[in-house]
Amino acid sequence: MPGAMDTGQASGPSSTGDGDKDRYLQVLLQELCQLQAKQRKLKRKVEKYKLFEDYLIKVLEKIPKGYNEGQETEEAQEEALVEALVEHYGKLFTVSQDIQQHLEAFSKMSQAVHQSLESLEESHRALIPTLKIRLCQLQKRCHRRQELQWQSGHGVTFQKDTGSHNVSPVCWPRGGAGAEAAVSSPPTHTHTHPTYPLAPW
Repeated sequence: MPGAMDTGQASGPSSTGDGDKDRYLQVLLQELCQLQAKQRKLKRKVEKYKLFEDYLIKVLEKIPKGYNEGQETEEAQEEALVEALVEHYGKLFTVSQDIQQHLEAFSKMSQAVHQSLESLEESHRALIPTLKIRLCQLQKRCHRRQELQWQSGHGVTFQKDTGSHNVSPVCWPRGGAGAEAAVSSPPTHTHTHPTYPLAPW
């Protein structure tokens, strides 16, 4: 009987120990999943702030080894990291201020260019009516010159025609009205030669 009791007592704690191990493993698995989720979030943040990560890695590389062996406490290391981060963010702040100043200067330049373009457009609009007037005047002058050239050319042909038929006034038909009409009538495009009377034999 005592031996049976001993075996029962020995089997009881082993089963409870297995259950504790299972629960402990489940807790560890949950913690592992949580840590993996946090790790994924941290990776996304690190990818987003890659510049800060590189800077922190450089700072950590500059920290000499062996500080955790009594030379320097964790608080001192954290203070050093905080100071480095403050310095880095201060540099970033100055850079952002410079960028802001450059952007303000660029905006002023763009406004000045826009104003100059508007003034040029207004001057162009003001010049359009005067240019139209000058164009009309030039067109009128060209039309007048063309008319004068046409008139002068037709006057020369008329003089040539009258010179080729240089006949004495005796040969023209009698009657002052007919002669005056023949002389005063301007030549047309279809030039008709004057008819002469037959001399009596």
